[in-house]
Amino acid sequence: MTAEVNGSSQTVNTTFVPDDTTAAIADADFTVTSGAVANNTDTNTLTAIVKDANGNAVSGITVTFDVTTGAATPASQTATTDASGVATATSVSLVAGDNQVTAKVNSNTTAAKATSFIPDGGTAAIADADFTVTSGAVANNTDTNTLTAIVKDSNGNVVSKY
Repeated sequence: MTAEVNGSSQTVNTTFVPDDTTAAIADADFTVTSGAVANNTDTNTLTAIVKDANGNAVSGITVTFDVTTGAATPASQTATTDASGVATATSVSLVAGDNQVTAKVNSNTTAAKATSFIPDGGTAAIADADFTVTSGAVANNTDTNTLTAIVKDSNGNVVSKY
């Protein structure tokens, strides 16, 4: 900004900052990944972009990520936005399936989104209790005995495609 009077001028820089009192997370700016193995190590990522009412990225503000349904952990965690207004967190689980998560800044909470974990096929096994056989069918090339096996990972999640 420059001010001038009687041929003399003075220039100074001025900065405008986002209005963090209007900070919010649009539904399109809240994303979650899915597909991590339910082994309490592999992670799904939760990402929120925080903007003020004029669309400016808000840095240095706390976002709270909450698991509203499901077994993902941590159930609640916070992250601070970076210079681009992005806050990121991760979740893990031992239980395969969907988890609903939200992101919150100030008093503004997003709609829940699903983050899913998959069974650990690398630990797939059939326990004795999960293998059953019916017997007693007549040996006439028509009657049958039924075999049933339930494949589970080391955390008890049913594994399909085996």
